[in-house]
Amino acid sequence: MYEAKADILVARGTSDTPMGRRQRALALHRLPQAGGGRVATVYRTGEDHVDGHVDHDPVELEAIKSALGVRSAILTPLVVNGERCGVRSSGTPSCAVGARCSCS
Repeated sequence: MYEAKADILVARGTSDTPMGRRQRALALHRLPQAGGGRVATVYRTGEDHVDGHVDHDPVELEAIKSALGVRSAILTPLVVNGERCGVRSSGTPSCAVGARCSCS
């Protein structure tokens, strides 16, 4: 969800999984609007993003790719009553996005 006062995107409802706990431990649950990687880009543009090779995405934060180990991601803007208020994202450490994904 976007917090205008601080100009950040804050993860709400992060799963209680090893990746979710690591996201919080690395403070990757609070991303700045400016320089916030792919989540911030999806929020700004309002365009969905599906990626089976996050490790090759030049826009994504290095900490998301390396420290958190996200390999595949699906992100979509969250719109309520016509107003963009955040981003719904899901990431996995394995290559799991669609049939076009070729892991090597």
